[in-house]
Amino acid sequence: MDNQKSTKSGVLQMTLAMMLSGTIGVFVTESHQSPFNVVFFRCVIGAVCLAAFCFAKGYFKRSYFTPRVLGLIALGGVCIVFNWVFLFKSYRLTSISLGTVLYHTQPFYVVLLGSLIFRQDRVRLNKIVWIGVAFLGMVLVTNLASGGTEMSAGYSQGIMFSLLAAVLYAIATLAAKRLKGVPPHLIALCQLGLGMVVLWPGS
Repeated sequence: MDNQKSTKSGVLQMTLAMMLSGTIGVFVTESHQSPFNVVFFRCVIGAVCLAAFCFAKGYFKRSYFTPRVLGLIALGGVCIVFNWVFLFKSYRLTSISLGTVLYHTQPFYVVLLGSLIFRQDRVRLNKIVWIGVAFLGMVLVTNLASGGTEMSAGYSQGIMFSLLAAVLYAIATLAAKRLKGVPPHLIALCQLGLGMVVLWPGS
């Protein structure tokens, strides 16, 4: 019963997160800022809010900051930050709708990378079939079947940026899955803090 409640709660949280994520493209394009600036201030604002929340909850405990935890957080942080950068670049070169469609191929990369690299899940035949269908749909949506003759160089680059963002997000997801027992708010705070350092203006 507890597992069912936990699963339903996780599904609801992911649904709400994706609904919020779907609004990002409009703000990014309307800001007329470079993707690096957008991600930097995204990290700053998020870090301030999460720092207050984590402090109030008492999450700043030394036991959470082991070398293994810090290494996985750093890996996930770099991937999540540059996943945003590449996604926002794709919005400018293609469109919000296409960039979002391609970006949401990320679950398939989670399955493939989790099986091939992290040995977390076994890829069954039905998963392989659905992954094949998804990539066929991607080819049709992006018009790749035409051999790219009808696409500009920038448009093709935007497609690649969106797919690269999806792969980076998948790696960040798999790294986070291995951080059991660490509050997700604290993980996100550390990743945003790392993003601030990496993208600090003039660095």
